[in-house]
Amino acid sequence: MLLFPQAMSASTRLPHSVRKSFQLCLLGLGSLQGAAHAGDAGFDLTLGKAIELHEAGGFDAAIQIYLGLRADRPQDARLLHELARSSRAVGNLPGCIEYATASLASASPWQSAAFALRARCEHESGETDRALATYGEAVELHPHDANLHFNYARTLDFHGDVSGATLQLRRALDQAGQHPALFLEYGAMLEAQGDPAGALLMNLRYIIAATQSPQAAGAAEQVHVLIHRDVSAPEARQSTPVFEAALQAARRAASEISPAIPDAGRFSQILENFVLEAVSTADSSHTSSLLWDSGVVPLLSLAEHDVLDAYLYFVAALARTAGSPEWLSAHRQKFERLVEYLARSATTS
Repeated sequence: MLLFPQAMSASTRLPHSVRKSFQLCLLGLGSLQGAAHAGDAGFDLTLGKAIELHEAGGFDAAIQIYLGLRADRPQDARLLHELARSSRAVGNLPGCIEYATASLASASPWQSAAFALRARCEHESGETDRALATYGEAVELHPHDANLHFNYARTLDFHGDVSGATLQLRRALDQAGQHPALFLEYGAMLEAQGDPAGALLMNLRYIIAATQSPQAAGAAEQVHVLIHRDVSAPEARQSTPVFEAALQAARRAASEISPAIPDAGRFSQILENFVLEAVSTADSSHTSSLLWDSGVVPLLSLAEHDVLDAYLYFVAALARTAGSPEWLSAHRQKFERLVEYLARSATTS
């Protein structure tokens, strides 16, 4: 069961940097209000500064600026969305629902985000049926929004609708190539639920989708942690048996790897054995699962293109594992093929 974080309360004592940003925003806001018709550039600049305030924790200050801006643009969808977001941050859930509803009333780039925000605030207000209805309407209007499907799945799962959650999660992961952070988020959920093997697959999938992102190195380091985690521990009992068994078998096989092999070679071999073991032991119930489609199939595609070993050494390099740069340098042509494959994969996701 998934738990949502409690609404944050704003501090009445803002850091100096936040107070300074607030002062600058107020100066800009005063200029806007003093003009008969504020220009787009001035509005966008002040809105951007207010968003920075929100990100720095100055929620109340950001709300004051949003309300001032709203006097000139009462129906601006982005402004209303940000006002809803800051309202939620200070615990004003009715305000969050009101402003998010106003934001999504018009078709705009912020509509799907406003839908998700309203549903979340409805859920946190205890209005479960309204939240589910909002998500249902949202995914009908925005069927290709992976984040909407993902959040809908979380809410369904929270309320015990496993089949509905699975359907929405599948739709989210099928489209997550354009929103790869969802792979990390799902991986974190699986790890928290005691499924390190599933989390391992999601972190590997994230690196395929977001090779050059700043978070790729962190995902690789997490892979390194997960392959050494004891999957037989009590907290790991919720893991999918076939993947748990495959990871256990891969770790046992690692004891037979020569100590002379560099750490990167051991790392790569464990992961390759994990994939091979999963493939050899899976039956139809596993090969039709979410983890298979989203985690194993992309790795098998790498193997079919003869770049799986290069990919695993690349992951090892991201995790700063000894011996990985040397292997990649010695197999430059294969590594270049991997780079081409990943680039093609990113354009077709």
